[in-house]
Amino acid sequence: MNLLTYSHSAGTLLRTAFRLYQHHFIPMMALALVLLIPSLLIMTLRGLQGNDSLFQTEQLVITLMMGVLESAMALGILSLAAGSIFPTSGLIRILRSRMILGAIHIAILLYLMRFLGLTGIMLPFPMNFLLVAFWILSHFFFALAQPVYAIEGERGMRALIRSFRLVRQNLPRVFGITVFSYSLQIGVLFLLLQLFLPDFDSSMDELSTLEQLFNAPELTNSISLAQHLTALIFYPFAALLSVLLYFDIAHRESGFQTAPLEHMALSLFGITPKQPAAPQTEEFSQPEDEPVEVSEEPERISPMAQDEPRPEGDFLAEEPKPVAEKPDEPEGIHLTPRSEPKPEESPEPKPEESPRPEDSEEASRKPDPEKP
Repeated sequence: MNLLTYSHSAGTLLRTAFRLYQHHFIPMMALALVLLIPSLLIMTLRGLQGNDSLFQTEQLVITLMMGVLESAMALGILSLAAGSIFPTSGLIRILRSRMILGAIHIAILLYLMRFLGLTGIMLPFPMNFLLVAFWILSHFFFALAQPVYAIEGERGMRALIRSFRLVRQNLPRVFGITVFSYSLQIGVLFLLLQLFLPDFDSSMDELSTLEQLFNAPELTNSISLAQHLTALIFYPFAALLSVLLYFDIAHRESGFQTAPLEHMALSLFGITPKQPAAPQTEEFSQPEDEPVEVSEEPERISPMAQDEPRPEGDFLAEEPKPVAEKPDEPEGIHLTPRSEPKPEESPEPKPEESPRPEDSEEASRKPDPEKP
């Protein structure tokens, strides 16, 4: 299966993403862990200082780094299509360049749409409806912006426009995959949150408002730990779904060639494309135990082969017979060879027939003319 040009259904897309995630779980999780280092440092600093105001900054950094993870996963799939190893070290080296800035730029644009949607809830109708609808639709129409930037090199708003054009004709497929991904993410987050969420039953009387409940240090620490574990375990799989969906839709829409992508993998990671294996031919070998029978009959040559020139040293070649040269005839005179007379054949003597007795009786009955 070619990861770049295979036409997926919803089922094959999920199976391919799960198989890749299973086979390359450790390198993908290592890449996600490296990208989560800034948010982990902020979480540690917030816990040491007791400053809960850094919680929003921590959430912003997680969102931006997971957008960068999606761009890096697109390059990782490009490497897997050309080779067989997920290049974690090569991706980290690439992200140290200016390429990470373009991925962060797109992630910031998507975060601003999320901020507008949450802010629009407080506005009067119909502004709140329009902003919330725009925020919800942005999750679908701009879901392919990061792979577009990583593979096609489109930056900022151009990447969002390109994603919108790709999703517009395949909205049902993108809607189904995106809803499944977000539902699975919320489920994993909820399960992990149950492990770290403290028991507030004894202290509910002291927390008079919902705002104080969400600002409680125990709750923020539990949410932070659950989000980091979700990003570490689930986000690589969600990024694989988005990247494979991009390659599927882009190939259906434009049928892009794989040669430029293979050249891109060679320039980024030094991976040469896979060569198709040569077909193996079975050689016939004569068994050693069975004697080889040699026929004494001369070799028969087909009529087609008789007209072909024989190679030098062929033991079947015959010496050419000399052809008698005809004497030169003068012009206008044609010599015809004389025909020699054939010797006359003497007729063979016929055997004498013995007289029959009937003939002798008839001859005796006839009168003799000489007698009177």
